[in-house]
Amino acid sequence: MNQVEIFSNGFLDAFNVTRTGGQSPLFDKMFAGLTVSGQGAVNGTTVRGSDYVRANSTFAGYLANGNVGAFANALNSSKLVGNVNGGLLSAAGLPENFFVTNPQFATVYLVGNHANSTYHALQVEVEKRFTRGWVYQGNYTWSKALGENELGTTQYYDNNYRNPKNRSLDKRIMTFNRTHVFKSNGIWELPVGHDRSYLRDANRFIDAFLGGWKVSGILTMTSGRPFTVSAPVSTFTKSTTGSTPAIVGGALSKSTGELQFDGRGACYFCGFKQIADPNIALLAPSLASQSTLFAQQGPNGVVLQNPLPGTLGNLAQTFFTGPSLFNLDMAMTKQFRISERYSFEVRTDWVNVTNHPDFSGSTIDSNIDSATFGRITGGGATGRIIVLGARLNW
Repeated sequence: MNQVEIFSNGFLDAFNVTRTGGQSPLFDKMFAGLTVSGQGAVNGTTVRGSDYVRANSTFAGYLANGNVGAFANALNSSKLVGNVNGGLLSAAGLPENFFVTNPQFATVYLVGNHANSTYHALQVEVEKRFTRGWVYQGNYTWSKALGENELGTTQYYDNNYRNPKNRSLDKRIMTFNRTHVFKSNGIWELPVGHDRSYLRDANRFIDAFLGGWKVSGILTMTSGRPFTVSAPVSTFTKSTTGSTPAIVGGALSKSTGELQFDGRGACYFCGFKQIADPNIALLAPSLASQSTLFAQQGPNGVVLQNPLPGTLGNLAQTFFTGPSLFNLDMAMTKQFRISERYSFEVRTDWVNVTNHPDFSGSTIDSNIDSATFGRITGGGATGRIIVLGARLNW
């Protein structure tokens, strides 16, 4: 909760003016007396505080990538003056709580089960008990889970709210939400053999090989899991957790992404192309070359780009839904009756009998500044497994 303040103290304005090549009176005051290489000490007239920031390799990186929150946090604990935390602020005549409410603490956590969530669902189940050689059970759930924190059911040390002053801003579809879930299982005794529909009068020898077969199966189908496309820049607070890109070029459909394959493997946003972030054009020339920000371009132009300093991005968290799950497991069992007391059983189990690739649990690179954005970088694609077994029962 001890997040940096960048709005009411004028720091955001100073940051934006400096990154575009202008001069900030606040930075003149904050960095007064510090030396700019080749120019002299900051005096507010011939050598400006903004010049010092742009000339400092570390501070220039904050400017180039819009990390105003991380910059404010760095200055809050800076030892540039007096070799003590906060010495920069004291030397400039600024209050110790210029950036944070309680400067004596590094991080302040909100402790408790403070999140709120709702779950609504339609649940339907069909069941047929074991008669006439078969049994079946199937159920379907159509649901939605909403909330602002998946860990809100337990006591949790939380410092990742995007805006601690408005925690409800993080209300979203929960990552454990699965809109559609269908599960079914069944067993079917094949109607062949002694006292069955076919070969009911078979002798013991024929029945031993053709009768007593069972087929069983488990089918699971679910929607994919929601995931967040991120822009990991500290444009609002010192944290990058949960920051999302800005949508440009019109509306963005939830069905924009889908599982596809190209020459490099599996991807979810195959149609997107990474380009330099258009906001780099706003930077001073000396900073533009240092920026590592990128945007994503679709068929009709730029779709997603990094949010500007002081904003969080307008793409909702968990906006997209990953690959769905389809899995069918089957087994075939044959029992040989030896006597009233003994029987011998052989069976074969087929896990993922259709050999359907499963990417529902895979990792999708959702960072728009990453060179592998939209690609599946881990997990998924478990192949068919066949198991043979035998058992003696008594």
